[in-house]
Amino acid sequence: MCLMTEPKNSQVVTEKLGVNKNTIPDLLKDRDQWIVWKALKKDNGNKVSKVPIDPISGRNINALNKKNHMDFDTAFHKYEIGSGSGIGFVLTGEPLKISNKLFYIVGVDIDNVIDSHAKNCVRKLVKNIGSYCEISPSGNGVRVFALSSIPVGKGQSNSGEMYYEKRFLTVTGRGPYRKLVDASNVLQGIENQWWPAIKSCLENKSASVTPNFYPETPRRRAELSDLLNYISSDCSYERYRGVVWAILGTGWPDAEILAKSWCLKAPDRYNENDFFSLVKSFNENHENPITVGSLKFWAKEAGWGGDE
Repeated sequence: MCLMTEPKNSQVVTEKLGVNKNTIPDLLKDRDQWIVWKALKKDNGNKVSKVPIDPISGRNINALNKKNHMDFDTAFHKYEIGSGSGIGFVLTGEPLKISNKLFYIVGVDIDNVIDSHAKNCVRKLVKNIGSYCEISPSGNGVRVFALSSIPVGKGQSNSGEMYYEKRFLTVTGRGPYRKLVDASNVLQGIENQWWPAIKSCLENKSASVTPNFYPETPRRRAELSDLLNYISSDCSYERYRGVVWAILGTGWPDAEILAKSWCLKAPDRYNENDFFSLVKSFNENHENPITVGSLKFWAKEAGWGGDE
């Protein structure tokens, strides 16, 4: 072990904590979103901070700055020669295209998996997600990487952590080889469970106040899906807002999810906070509500031939 003095009497633990590159999925290794980190032991306990560094100068870096990202082989080589304690993958929030469909890489992080109850809960969680998982550097945590067609994860919660952007996660490869799979529905369910307060702005309103404007039937669901395929989400703000409000106006239980999925068809303009603000501004008691009729009008402008 080599200890170096840092400000505030912290100590840097520079021994390698163990990385098995052979089990890390190619989907992660093929992306230039890697950094090297050093383990910084905290003064007030045995916990260790993972600090991203420049492997050449040893200085701390901003892991979210793309200028500091490198390819997997470079990061792993720097780790192997002792320039850092481990490697990490940066979740940028940028979707990647797989088989002509956009997906986000999502990381789920569970710490302190020590007692039997925690282990059983995590075992069920990992099984439900069904994607690549590994043991954390401490040996007491579990990390899962999966794909989602919509961005999910609000950061830290009482149950665990989940991210799709603005975070780097350490990668150890300590787990069986497994590919990243599409776990959109399961991850959405986890988000709803871990962050119930923002699960749905509409659910915070009384069911007696929120009428079902557009009774749900299989035919109407299919029709709405068809309409939204014709209406581009890369449109003016007024049209964008109108479509979201029209979807919410159906009163369907998953209306917010449907609206979010439509917005994400233009990922460059999508902003999570803006979306939730738009949902909160929806007024189901508006004197002149925007309805599915407006969606049909806009879809016909784009070539939809229904209702003829």
